[in-house]
Amino acid sequence: MPYSFFGGNVDSLANGNVEFDLCADTTTAVQPGSSVTEVTREANPQVVWKMSIEGDDAYRMFRLPSLYPGVQS
Repeated sequence: MPYSFFGGNVDSLANGNVEFDLCADTTTAVQPGSSVTEVTREANPQVVWKMSIEGDDAYRMFRLPSLYPGVQS
């Protein structure tokens, strides 16, 4: 189970999934480390998307579809 001893954020997404970030994720191979994960909202949640950052603590990470209005990748 991932754990962060400080900082983090959780958000309900429009598709019903949950996205959460851990500023100081204790499970990354290199410490310090951070992660942001999208999971389904089920009894046994499935990971839909995950990004890990090794060697740094990242406070409140968010996945953005685009930096440009009206453009999505």
